[in-house]
Amino acid sequence: MSRPEPRAACPPEPIAIVGIGCRLPGGVDSPADFWQLLIQGRDAIREVPPDRWDLALHFDPDPQRPLHQHVRHGGFIEGIDQFDAAFFGISPREAICMDPQQRLLLEVAWRALEDGGQPVEALRGKAVGVFIGISAADYRNLLWSSTENYAVPDNEPFVLPGNSGSIAANRLSYFFDFKGPSFAVDTACSSSLVAVYLACESLWRGESAAALAGGVQALISPGSQMGFCKAGLLSSDGRCKSFDASADGYVRSEGAGAVLLKPLSAALANGDAIYALIHGTAINSDGRSNGMVAPNLQSQVACVRQAFQRAGIDPAATQYVEAHGTGTRQGDPVELQALGTVLGEGRPHDQPCRVGSVKSNLGHGETAAGVTGLIKAALCVHHRQLPASLHFRNPNPGIDFSGLKLRVQTSLEPFPQADRAVVVGVSSFGFGGTNAHVVLGEPPEPAAGLSAQPQAPNPLPLQLLCLSAHSDAALRQKASDLAGLVREQPGLSLVDLCATANQRRSQLARRLVCLAASHADLQQQLDGFAAGEEPLGVIWGQASRRPGKLAFLFTGQGSQTLGMAEGLLRHHPVFQEAFEACTRLIDPLLPQPLAGVLYPAPGREEAAASALNQTRYTQPALFAVGYALAQLWLSWGIRPDLLMGHSVGEVVAAHLAGVFSLEDAIRLVVARGRLMQELPPGGGMAALLATADQLERLLREHPQLTVAASNGPANSVLSGPLKALDRLERQAQAQGLAVHRLAVSHAFHSPAMEPMLEAFEQELAQIRFQPPCQPLVSNLTGRLAGEEIAHPSYWCDHLIRPVKFARGMDCLAAQGAQTFLEIGARPTLTGMGRQCLQEPSLAWWPSLRPGHEDVRVMLTSLAQLHRQGHRVDWIGFHQPFPHRWVDLPGYPFQRQRFWWPVFGQSKEPASLWLDQILGSPAEVAARSGGVSAGSAPCPNDDGQLRRLDLPGGREQRFEIVLHGERQADLADHALRRQAVFPAAGFLILALQELQKQGDPWPLKGWSWSAASSCTSPRCACSW
Repeated sequence: MSRPEPRAACPPEPIAIVGIGCRLPGGVDSPADFWQLLIQGRDAIREVPPDRWDLALHFDPDPQRPLHQHVRHGGFIEGIDQFDAAFFGISPREAICMDPQQRLLLEVAWRALEDGGQPVEALRGKAVGVFIGISAADYRNLLWSSTENYAVPDNEPFVLPGNSGSIAANRLSYFFDFKGPSFAVDTACSSSLVAVYLACESLWRGESAAALAGGVQALISPGSQMGFCKAGLLSSDGRCKSFDASADGYVRSEGAGAVLLKPLSAALANGDAIYALIHGTAINSDGRSNGMVAPNLQSQVACVRQAFQRAGIDPAATQYVEAHGTGTRQGDPVELQALGTVLGEGRPHDQPCRVGSVKSNLGHGETAAGVTGLIKAALCVHHRQLPASLHFRNPNPGIDFSGLKLRVQTSLEPFPQADRAVVVGVSSFGFGGTNAHVVLGEPPEPAAGLSAQPQAPNPLPLQLLCLSAHSDAALRQKASDLAGLVREQPGLSLVDLCATANQRRSQLARRLVCLAASHADLQQQLDGFAAGEEPLGVIWGQASRRPGKLAFLFTGQGSQTLGMAEGLLRHHPVFQEAFEACTRLIDPLLPQPLAGVLYPAPGREEAAASALNQTRYTQPALFAVGYALAQLWLSWGIRPDLLMGHSVGEVVAAHLAGVFSLEDAIRLVVARGRLMQELPPGGGMAALLATADQLERLLREHPQLTVAASNGPANSVLSGPLKALDRLERQAQAQGLAVHRLAVSHAFHSPAMEPMLEAFEQELAQIRFQPPCQPLVSNLTGRLAGEEIAHPSYWCDHLIRPVKFARGMDCLAAQGAQTFLEIGARPTLTGMGRQCLQEPSLAWWPSLRPGHEDVRVMLTSLAQLHRQGHRVDWIGFHQPFPHRWVDLPGYPFQRQRFWWPVFGQSKEPASLWLDQILGSPAEVAARSGGVSAGSAPCPNDDGQLRRLDLPGGREQRFEIVLHGERQADLADHALRRQAVFPAAGFLILALQELQKQGDPWPLKGWSWSAASSCTSPRCACSW
């Protein structure tokens, strides 16, 4: 489909709308909800609900009656008093002081990022701009009102930031840690579209890498409504009859909307789904016209014309305009005259431009109106359909529709010129004269992300799905919502679902991982978890912000198994590529290809098993599998902080630490195995479980044996002649000691290796060594390796000296290792490591386990690492497998009531600002079985500090629930009947938590004791 002919030489790079968040009347909580409302032609206007203001007190049909309003209707969202404060790291006390507009903006901003598939952690600290249209201050007026006996907020420090317009934008930048421009815009009804204009300008200047733009409005005070009534702006029947002969004003509405914007090139590079493109924007002012609040034809013409000139698009190519369309007698004719003047130039008479107004569905959202119209227009482009503009029955006689080449859209239908590129305009005008217009177009194809390869591999036989939330209740609700999606869309690709959920959702603290082979498996897991069960294949828990360091442990000889990692070789291209990179270097140095030994043809298993146990094949095989496993983990973003191998496993660890290249590592390990194999037979090794004293006595009696490895406090490996090992084995068993002969061909890590040293040194002389660039624990010392490991003599000593594994484990623990991931064919080192470090908080995960599906073992360990809090590169995880983005349910906010209270609703001063958290006093009493107002149950009401985890944040916040039942606690610490938590209490709580975390702050002349603990229940304090 060809793009319209450009009119400008150098139009700017289009701006992509990649994410939408909205909360609007009619139960709209998402772009999908909004589109359904539009295509169904629903009218979301209703009577003023009683929780806003009392119509019996304020309504009168006579528009002339003072201090009354003649309009009974408006566009109202549900639950404006509800908010998930904990999710946003906001204390109940602050939430109650916040204008609901700020709370709505937090939610729709999160929704826009979520809808755009932008995890918060990926944007934190980036140059993301925030541009918000906001004007009304109804809630601030409510706080200082005395008509309904509201508490006066003169003691509340949160009131000022919670009700300042500038903070509406700044709070978003603060919460998300966005570093771009951040400010509020007030140009009345055009505010939010002007905010979009400013966001685009910031992107075009390179000032912002991405931008959030939007607006908000809340209808709380009857006083504001009265002012609009007396100004003669409102329709008596409470409807916006845009462009109709009966238009007599508009109906007010509320809501919030936000769009996430990126330069088109950045959106395409990130694989973002794109709703529409912004090609051009313009704003101007009426200046001194025929009235400050009257629309000006010439200025609107200039604004629309400038937007198309900026876009480099012929205005005649426009197929639809989302008009300001308030339904006022003066505004509609002027606006359509301006549109027809610009869009009618060169337009065929039989191809009129369609016009409509979302205000006919929702009412006039004032400061949120512009972005609401933009969202509607973007959805029209996305779906390539035009919904009806409601309440249009008889054309306004003041508008020459035919002469202006315009037509009101009265039914749902496709764009009229289906073979032409879609071009849409959006207008928004402020009643003070600030005009704005935006030109939209369709995105390039394909609009959805797709990872593809020339020969795409088959999906893994097991899919991994991650969900996360701020709380257990939200996590179970999220599982329930996703289960509903899977149930409703049985044809939904499991690969696409998991890829979207894992890559395009923020990773919060409470985490759930499902391992499913089919839709039925996933459905059962999600349903079971949502119901409070723990189904098979589900891993869940709390992720730590500081999970500790991760150590890779590379298994040594003796762990080899015929067919090891065959499942990964068959199913995962990253493992396959890494393994084959090794075999291309190894095979020319061996008598037969390594893959034929590891994965023999049917009937060749016995011969292959015999060959695999020959050192010349064992060591290269272990290296190739260990290296390929490590590369697979690294491709998933699992990067070690510390490295340690056992015996030949140290060769892989040293390579990853940068000691030598892959080619040199393979040269070393092949020569090592070959020269060992060429030594005379007759030696062996045995594992002995004995204390140090028992071991010493046995060695005195068997001087031909030496310690080859110290694997634990009572776990050693002895090496020497076979006959000496036989005698030792009989004696140890007679003493009741456990002894186990190892399946090895020679007495490794003993003087028996000395005959090969000269030949080995010659091989090492061809290798280029470098000091390790990553912490690597040495087998020879049990300490961090230094420059000595980058010398041939180290690797010669490595043959004859014992492996100090136990000391190495102590070193890893001292370096802060909390998680140990074994890289090898079986979890051998895991068992030995647990004997060395018996701290129950340590985590141990395998890569492979004989007798278990390779993919399941790997994915289970990955799931556990993710659940612990280790960062996973989900883009790298899904990159090898083709996938497309799919629409997922949004975050299930756990909203509670936060509204400024009235005196007398609580019996306790301490809970003055808490008594409505869960609802009205009556609702609280009903829910809590008759508990009186002021003692409403709160979550985690145990008198203990509870950590508040901000999504994607790093700072630590805590909350404790207290109340003033006891006179000695808080009831006597009040100002103007309002409890104030003492500053010293915050200090005590902070010191108490630091003491609990093992990081106390000593204060000179003062000491903390348990008696200082704050144990009084029920007063929310947060810092």
